[in-house]
Amino acid sequence: MLYGGDGDDVVTVDADDVVYSGGDGRDQLIYDATTDWSYAIASGDFEAIRSGSGNDSIYGSGADDEITLGAGHDFAQGYAGADEISGQNGNDTIQGFEGDDAIEGGAGVDHLYGGDGDDVVTVDADDAVYSGGTGRDALIYDASTDWSYAITSGDFEAVTSGSGNDSIYGSGSDDEITLGAGNDFAQGYSGADTLRGGLGYDELQGFEGDDLIEGGGGDDTLSGGSGGDVFVFAGAFGHDSIWDFAPGSAGDVIRLENGPFADFNAVMNAAVQDGENTLLTLDAERSITLLGVSKSALQQDDFVLI
Repeated sequence: MLYGGDGDDVVTVDADDVVYSGGDGRDQLIYDATTDWSYAIASGDFEAIRSGSGNDSIYGSGADDEITLGAGHDFAQGYAGADEISGQNGNDTIQGFEGDDAIEGGAGVDHLYGGDGDDVVTVDADDAVYSGGTGRDALIYDASTDWSYAITSGDFEAVTSGSGNDSIYGSGSDDEITLGAGNDFAQGYSGADTLRGGLGYDELQGFEGDDLIEGGGGDDTLSGGSGGDVFVFAGAFGHDSIWDFAPGSAGDVIRLENGPFADFNAVMNAAVQDGENTLLTLDAERSITLLGVSKSALQQDDFVLI
């Protein structure tokens, strides 16, 4: 029989232990055994659980639980709190259930479900099934292999790709897509989407809706599609091109953050007509090409200088 008492205690048990309690404080329970284990957390007893190397089942409480699974093929359900649940090498099934949960499967072929609440679900190339459930959920792909993913409306609202060459396709909702370090492709589809590129040579297409598009590092190709789109250029963004910038009353805007231009006149002085295109050069490492746009068509309302 093991009792933690007051304070933040760590209680380590095995299959033969009959009674164990953390007491007051933020307590951790470690199951140090290879046999299968099933444990339901009692609210206010243990706040952090680490299972063993068997095929274990852990059930959360109504509080904010921290569950770390072992090497077996495990099951974990977080229940009502804002839970943190992570797997390891086995083929795990993790359910956040209610609350704003953070879920990560680890290695293995995992099944991950956010449930209710605004959840963050982290997956890798081996994970078979993942769903955000209700709420505004975020999906993070933590792998270097190439990845293609189509967002389902109402499932994940924010998606972050990995370091491979990834392709992300938006839904009919307002999607937030953040690309990783590879040479990536993203298409927002019909909502008011936010698309942000990474360090590679990315292609970002807003498609329909009033989108916010930022290429990030690398030489990127940008397209807003229909709607009044905002193209953001900040930091070392490289040499980017916009395929379909619509100046004037069409509603597209270029937002330059921490750029060298004091006002619209300075922008126009730096812009040159290059055949059918307008080339705006900030410095040797940064430029924006507006394909098919005449310099004379540009207006002050086309630019926001921050």
